[in-house]
Amino acid sequence: MKNPLPPVPARTDPELRAFLESVRSAVKTILERGNLNAGDLKDAGIITAEQADRLKGRGGK
Repeated sequence: MKNPLPPVPARTDPELRAFLESVRSAVKTILERGNLNAGDLKDAGIITAEQADRLKGRGGK
């Protein structure tokens, strides 16, 4: 399957580039699997473990 997202420009700030690559990875997962869960977002570095727990309904602060 062709990825519908353009590549991240090479001259992008390294921190922003890492975040954008994480988002691209999450989108690819959605397209391949048809869904995305909180653990996927945490593993990609898009949300924290605490945020993932809240999304999963495990409370948190």
